[in-house]
Amino acid sequence: MKTITLIRHGRSAHGRAFEAATLRDLGRVLRGYDAVGIADDCLPLAEAVARIGAAGHVVCSPLRRSLESARRLVDQADAGGCGGIRVDATFREVDLPEPPRLRMGVALHPAWWVVCLRALWLLRLHGGDVESPRRVWRRAGKAAARLAVLARSHGHVVLVGHSLLNYLIAWILVRRGWRGKPRFQGYWEVVTFNKD
Repeated sequence: MKTITLIRHGRSAHGRAFEAATLRDLGRVLRGYDAVGIADDCLPLAEAVARIGAAGHVVCSPLRRSLESARRLVDQADAGGCGGIRVDATFREVDLPEPPRLRMGVALHPAWWVVCLRALWLLRLHGGDVESPRRVWRRAGKAAARLAVLARSHGHVVLVGHSLLNYLIAWILVRRGWRGKPRFQGYWEVVTFNKD
């Protein structure tokens, strides 16, 4: 049996990422979120450590929070047999469009701004050079195919990735005959798919 496990990265060390921000400050907050790794006090779930320990291969995105999460999991699982960690830009987070340059004094939690920007992105009502939803789905399909090839070669592959892309990959895996249940993931949460 072949197994693909998707794990979401740990919580960011960027303290401002969880404080209210105006739309004007949001770009800086999001860049800071991407620039830092994971919080020192953010410990992986036992299930995530166990999945890494059973993996024949581990992949992650080049974003620091993904790479640091993969390293922390491999270290805690003492998973030297997994062949190291393969960094692949195919698994990077789905970019957000730049926030619109509106003068709004409203301060919201960044998660609410992200919901607004994602909605604009889905409706294609944004400026800037951002990967379209169609191209993201294609990239997710390519990512799912890469994971399937690695699962055939190694038996069990783990991706330490990002919430939205993991979710899209999960749906594609199910459409391609893998057994499992796609869902959005919290930090360190695990979703596993199997195929005979």
